[in-house]
Amino acid sequence: MNPENPRLAGIRLPDGRHVSLERDEFDATLVTLVLDGHEQSQLDPTDASRLPYEYVRRIGSVLDLAAPPGAPVTALHLGAGALTIPRYLAATRPGSAQTVVELDGALLRFVLEQLPLRDTPELLVGDARAELSRLSGREFDVVVVDVFSGGEVPPHLSEPGFFRSVAALLVPAGVVVVNAPVRVGAAARELTGLRAALPHVAAFGAPSVLAARLAGNAVLVGSGQPFGPEWVAALRAAGPHPASVELYSSAEPPA
Repeated sequence: MNPENPRLAGIRLPDGRHVSLERDEFDATLVTLVLDGHEQSQLDPTDASRLPYEYVRRIGSVLDLAAPPGAPVTALHLGAGALTIPRYLAATRPGSAQTVVELDGALLRFVLEQLPLRDTPELLVGDARAELSRLSGREFDVVVVDVFSGGEVPPHLSEPGFFRSVAALLVPAGVVVVNAPVRVGAAARELTGLRAALPHVAAFGAPSVLAARLAGNAVLVGSGQPFGPEWVAALRAAGPHPASVELYSSAEPPA
């Protein structure tokens, strides 16, 4: 590969945006999905268990505790990117039944053509909230919410009603895992929506981000079951570090 031309593949999407897959500048084993100049996802095509982005590694740490090690799960992914998390679950929990919802079908096709999966999940193209109605009656062990548009989470995907629809799809001991952006001086708005939908919520991330002293990504976890001290300790130990876990009691009203 020419180090001055790290692009592996690229196309112009029907809406005019440009998407490409590019080698990482510092680690040539990593591939980054870039959409209109903004990094969207990163993965190692030779090792799906490797999660380079910090917040994605935190999501992986939560999923590692969602069931006994190696046990398959039923998983719903709202937002696809480069399918990094579905690849991770396929590698670490073989036999998992996975469903992926992605708004941009052309982007999804590009990713699958360039970086195919051995076990392709069920694919649904459409708005995440609208597609939830098609899934009514089904149950999932985990639901991963990682949806951005123009660097922002669409407002209708952070409201209590949205998270109530997500919660309705969980098995009794299931968890919903949310990538939530945090800005300086303000908690993630997804926290309020998630707390309105589920009685037990945890926020996982760097202490400075959870305290809103620095901007970054928090990983929120919601469940109908309480998080025990062993779960909290295991999550903190899993990292990445520094790692903090904040619990929100169902007895506390949302902020």
